[in-house]
Amino acid sequence: MRSEDNDGGIDQDVAERKVMRDASADMREVLSTKAGRSVMWGLLSDCCGYFDASFSGDPPETFYREGKRSVGALLASRMRQADKKILAKLIDEHGGN
Repeated sequence: MRSEDNDGGIDQDVAERKVMRDASADMREVLSTKAGRSVMWGLLSDCCGYFDASFSGDPPETFYREGKRSVGALLASRMRQADKKILAKLIDEHGGN
């Protein structure tokens, strides 16, 4: 049974929930492999500086780092939606590297 809005189209909430479920399933697939977890670790640590302090003493540099870190926070949030314990697993696998 399809939920429809007043215009006869698929209800926006239903469509958005499906997209989120699909994205979460895709993320679980990526995180299910060591290679996928390695790529995600690299994105969080190298590209986003997620595990580093943002403050640098230079305001523009701090703002830049905080912007990168906010992208990492979004990725980490999506990863946790797929697997609540994933960050601990990533740190166990890659934290010393």
